[in-house]
Amino acid sequence: MESELLMRSLFNHSADPLAVLDRAHVTRCNDNALELFGVEKPGELLPLLIPALSASEDQTQELQLYRADGQPFWADVVVSQIQGPETRYQLIRISDATGRRATTDEMQRQQRLLNAMQNLASIGAWEFIDTRNVRFSTAAAQICELEDTDVIDIDELMATFHPDDRLLIDAAFQRRDGYDLQVRTTTPKGNLRWVRLVSELKARGDQVVALFGSMQDITPQKKTEDALRHAKEVAEEALATRSKFLANMSHEIR
Repeated sequence: MESELLMRSLFNHSADPLAVLDRAHVTRCNDNALELFGVEKPGELLPLLIPALSASEDQTQELQLYRADGQPFWADVVVSQIQGPETRYQLIRISDATGRRATTDEMQRQQRLLNAMQNLASIGAWEFIDTRNVRFSTAAAQICELEDTDVIDIDELMATFHPDDRLLIDAAFQRRDGYDLQVRTTTPKGNLRWVRLVSELKARGDQVVALFGSMQDITPQKKTEDALRHAKEVAEEALATRSKFLANMSHEIR
């Protein structure tokens, strides 16, 4: 009797909405369950709880449920089977997950926007996940033409850079500060890319505790610069030839 009173007290004062069902009835629920679904009587819960019965036994599952006024909400649902002397019951525990779901949806939306911005600007992010491996964002992996993975061994990554540029990266890393470099890299498909590497390094004493940054494909910019440089050289050569020609003509006229 005492244990039954204790269990009833725990049930009624549980912070989570709880309901007990037999085959066709809600035999018991606490006030939190009535408040969550916006009903006054346990019997009004049954049609609202039917979708929750699809949850796997003793496993938390996120489901969309509906309140009595038709408003949807997300909930963490756990269904447990309880065998009574004659009847098998289902204990349903429900936690309102609307706030968490809204936060998750917003984070996903922000990530989609970030990915779109990175793709438009040809900018990606990277970070060291341990002392040997670097993880790329989707945009960074696309810049480096990594199709099967977003994680690459640091030695494999360094091997893709031009030998002269490796020295620049090593020197910047040894200084234990951030860097902003323009370097050449060859992708697994054999394409030469110019990339701007920007890093931020966090150290604790002599130990590096975090290294991350951005990567931007500046190949089109470099091609434009090369084209402008070539055009300037051609123009200067043409001007020098013209000046030399005019000087020779002037000399012959004299």
